[in-house]
Amino acid sequence: MRSRCSHLSMVLLLACSLAGCASSSEAGAAGDEGADLADVAVDTTTDAPAAPSDAIPGELDDTGACVCPKRMHCDERGLCQPDVCTKGEATCASLTAAKLCSADGGSFTEVPCQGDGVCFGGICWDPVCTPGEVAGCDGPRVLRCNSLGIDWIGLPCAAGQACQGGSCRDVVPNVLILLDTSGSMNWRTDISAAPTACSGPSCDPPWSFPNCDSGTLPRTGLGKAKRALADLLVSPTAANLRLALQRFPQQPFSADLFLGSAPTCDGGGLWAAPTNGALVSGDNGAHVTNEAGWFGQAIGEILPVPFAADAQSNLGEMARWVDFIEASTPTGASCAISPQCGAGGVCINGACQTMSNPELRAVGATPLGKSLFYAGEIFRQRVLVEGKPCTDTASCGSPHHVCIGGACHDPLADCRSNVIIVFTDGEETENVHVTDFFHPRVQAKRLHYGLGCGSDTDCVGGARCKDGVCRPPEGAVDETQKVCETGELPCNSVADCPDPCATWTGCQGLCTKAGVDLVEGAGADVLRDARGEPFSLTIHVVDASGIPGANKLIGAYGGGSQFSIDLSDSQAILDVLTTILGDTKAEVGCGAP
Repeated sequence: MRSRCSHLSMVLLLACSLAGCASSSEAGAAGDEGADLADVAVDTTTDAPAAPSDAIPGELDDTGACVCPKRMHCDERGLCQPDVCTKGEATCASLTAAKLCSADGGSFTEVPCQGDGVCFGGICWDPVCTPGEVAGCDGPRVLRCNSLGIDWIGLPCAAGQACQGGSCRDVVPNVLILLDTSGSMNWRTDISAAPTACSGPSCDPPWSFPNCDSGTLPRTGLGKAKRALADLLVSPTAANLRLALQRFPQQPFSADLFLGSAPTCDGGGLWAAPTNGALVSGDNGAHVTNEAGWFGQAIGEILPVPFAADAQSNLGEMARWVDFIEASTPTGASCAISPQCGAGGVCINGACQTMSNPELRAVGATPLGKSLFYAGEIFRQRVLVEGKPCTDTASCGSPHHVCIGGACHDPLADCRSNVIIVFTDGEETENVHVTDFFHPRVQAKRLHYGLGCGSDTDCVGGARCKDGVCRPPEGAVDETQKVCETGELPCNSVADCPDPCATWTGCQGLCTKAGVDLVEGAGADVLRDARGEPFSLTIHVVDASGIPGANKLIGAYGGGSQFSIDLSDSQAILDVLTTILGDTKAEVGCGAP
């Protein structure tokens, strides 16, 4: 907003625009009214110069008035002279004076601004601020007084930043890495088969618990992924990110789950035994969970490294899970089953152990859809806690939120990206039909766009409510194509759809329209924060199945991208993760409150 121009200057401008500004000699001849104007204006009027040798006589119009070409005017002798300024134009002679050109262009007058007025664009403006002064934020921009002190301007912040409290701040994204820890990730990438038992320095790779694969030259899919993650965590890309690590459901080792009495590379590890039906303990199929119920109690089975509750980095803790070392320490207590060893304890050969160095292990099925549901609950309960009741800032459990008026508030919530990166080598094996609430495509749409709706306000991510269903923006998803329910490859009939479970049990999907029409109808059509406001997550898919385009619709319905990579190439995995995270940090398009 600009200040009002000085009253006197506006009067002078109006007078000059109507009749031109008189010179000092002309003012004297104009009588009292002209004299009054001369008293106000500084007498710096410039008259037309003497006629040059190339001056031309002016032509006469029908009334006998002198007429000259453009940018010339008639003097008192009827000669055409070059204009000394642009006819009727108001400019600035200096920062403190306006320059007013006469109507005929033959003279100009300098008019000083009143008081502290500043001339800009030929008008004197009253100052409204001190040059360089910062008044706060204008959305994501810093609101700063311009160099003349007559207007406030919004200055954009650098990529990945937005204005908070009058200065540019990094908008740290929340990123959940969901890593496939199914049994197929134990396969060697060169032969698509699990390594054979082997111990000693000559093994390629080592395959005798706890030395499962090589940290320097990994051979298995999980080993390649862990190598890429380990390199990512020590790279500049990991800076200014709030990260968490999720896996498929696993529980502590228990001898009664295996034929043997100790963990093996194939069987998982001290904390990598398969869970019942690829679900966390106590999962009753509810579509909405709470922290105090089975989900909160079993969250450690899927979330080895949670989002940090404060500004402290958790990169070191995450690195421990991908360093190819697994170790435990005996507690001295006897046991028959792991629950007798307490939280985080495992029972091995009748003795309780505590984990001193954990490790990601591969065992079990591929519950992509259920894992996306769990990821959404993690964000809803622990990350996007806007409006959650609080007693102090620490009780919000988030470095992004402050406790204001008894409720958690993130000043940059509108700017912050919230992302899930799904890394998988396969296809859904548990919830294979798109009519299932826990199908991965259904969950991706739910987390990014929403499912059922009563109006557009019930949808997120740019979706619109049409006939009670949230529909993605035009062109975002081809909902009319026919695809396999598992893997999402184009098809004409079910015969075109391979069964990802063919070697152990049937989980073949049908060939159906790609569109997701499912409506939940029980209050879980979209994620909502503690205020009841809907929010959207973005889902990217890194697919290492070796099948071009596999799981592409999970990324499309998740508002993100799908990247097909070679699981045998750790550098390629690292490059894709670096690209996704780099783009995520740079994406700040917001209107911060």
